[in-house]
Formats: sequence, structure tokens, C-alpha cells
Amino acid sequence: LVIPVLDLLDGQAVHAVRGRRDDYRPIRSLLAATSEPLALAPALVAASAARTLYIADLDAILARGDHVRTLAALRAAMPNVEIWLDAGFADYASMRAMFARIDEADGSSEPAQRARLAPVFGTESLRESTALAAALADGLAPILSLDYRAGKLVAATACASELERNALCWPARVIAMTLDQV
Repeated sequence: LVIPVLDLLDGQAVHAVRGRRDDYRPIRSLLAATSEPLALAPALVAASAARTLYIADLDAILARGDHVRTLAALRAAMPNVEIWLDAGFADYASMRAMFARIDEADGSSEPAQRARLAPVFGTESLRESTALAAALADGLAPILSLDYRAGKLVAATACASELERNALCWPARVIAMTLDQV
């Protein structure tokens, strides 16, 4: 199973460099002549024959904007792909608000004609331990990302650290993200 990743920063798909976000530059790929996400994402999914695409909205994670319009357009362009969205969700309310804004930006298409969104809650941003359970209760399929740098968990709060030790609180899907190996 291959899950391709698209990192978005400043309106471009970027090449991640060991989690050092200041060093990220627009990606150059044989898959598309541009680093424009709407051109690159479908090409990446097609090349890997994936049915899932992980998108990290780095502007949202860094709290300096987001890619709501791009995400809405990607959902409409790839209706048969599940999008795992990591946008630095601190809690359930922030995730719900962003999902609502994406739905609003993509108001022209029916829900059945849009890619399904799955929220990724990363320990580097998560501040509310109940967010995963709330997303699950809302009919979503949340994903927990245990974020590590230099072998240590990157945790926004103690509740995120507790998640690492308590697998009973984990959702069905968990990512072990080693940021300095990205």
C-alpha cells in the first residue's frame, strides 16, 4: 500500500527536507511541469495507483493561512480518492471549522462527487485529547500522527504525550511520523 504525500506551502507543492520547513522549496517532478497542487496531485495519485492522498497544509500547521480553496478543488478533481488532511488541528472545533470552510468553498459539487476527507491529528499540534473521539463520533475516520523528531515525541501538550503511551485511545489508523527523516 502506497500513500503519496503532498506538502502545501505558500500555494505550492513543496519538497520536504527533514522537517526543516524553512528549507522547503517548490517541488520539481517528472509527473507535472509545475509545482501547482491541482496539476501535481492527480498525477501523483495516478502514478502510484493510490486511492488515498495524504496532504499536509503546512501554512495551516504553521498558523499562517491555509489552502482551503485548493483543498476544495482537489476534492472535486479526485472524487474517488480519500484525502488524509493534516492541517495542524489543535482540537475538534478547529478541524470541524476547516472542514466546513472546505465544504463551503466547494459548494458547487454534491458530497458524493467529492473526495472524502479524513482528519489527521498530529501530536505536534493537538491540544485536546478528546478530538479523536469527537471526530469518530461525527462519522469521520480520524488518524493519529505520532510526530517524532530526533527520536523524541513532538507534543503540543501533555495530553498529546499521553496518547503515545495509551494505545487504547488510538483510532484505527495511526502514523508514526519521523519528521527528521521526511
